[in-house]
Amino acid sequence: MDMNEILQDEAEYFGSIIQEMDEKIKRYEDILQFYANKEKYFVNMEELELPEDILHAKPSITYDMGKRAREVLEEFSNAK
Repeated sequence: MDMNEILQDEAEYFGSIIQEMDEKIKRYEDILQFYANKEKYFVNMEELELPEDILHAKPSITYDMGKRAREVLEEFSNAK
């Protein structure tokens, strides 16, 4: 192998690592945005059918219970 081939191989290798890291960063950003959305921590009163439904209403974030974060973390831990 000459120097140009070695450099080309290294460029491809590091390019794939950079692409993988960019994908991970994007997934982490998506999850952070999901949990940072303040609206997910409040009950939307317009979605309730009856006024007394407020007694049993829960913010949408309570149904997630960290599921999305666990999925992303599991996805990346399995990719190693």
